[in-house]
Parts: sequence; C-alpha cells; structure tokens
Amino acid sequence: MTFKVKYHPVQPQPDANITLELYSTDLSDDHGYPIPHTRQNGTVILHALVSWPGDLTDKDHVTPPGGVPDGKVDENDLWYFCAAFIDYWKAH
Repeated sequence: MTFKVKYHPVQPQPDANITLELYSTDLSDDHGYPIPHTRQNGTVILHALVSWPGDLTDKDHVTPPGGVPDGKVDENDLWYFCAAFIDYWKAH
C-alpha cells in the first residue's frame, strides 16, 4: 500500500499523528481466490520538517500570510526577499 501526503507539517508546527483504520482489506490472487490475512490498523507519524532560515516561498514561489515554506532555500526565496526589500525601500 502506498499513500500520498497532501500536507506535511513544517516547524514550528507540531508533528502530525494519523490513525489508519482499515475498513475493507479484501485481497485476492490472480485467479480471484481470497488471500487470507489479518487486518491491522495503525498510526503514521509525519515529523515536522525543519524550516531553514531564508526559506520564504512555497512550491508555487509565493508564501501568502500564514503559508508554509517549501523546505528549500533557493533562487525563488532570493527574488521574494528582493521584491519585499524594494517595496519597503519605496515606502520609506
């Protein structure tokens, strides 16, 4: 089984604790015969990613108020910082 993570917490947000409750686990072989198995629920813990100083933008290159950085310090962060500095400079 694989799962896609839609949202991963970034520090200072807390770790995410996800309870998996498996309701239907019917399995069959290539001929349609059932595969005996034991269903077992579980918990997945997504540890919060470390946010790096200077990581200002998300995957779409913009961090709106309350947004979450993407975990990388890259060129997009530099352009975001430069634009904010120019706006500040023009206002003062």
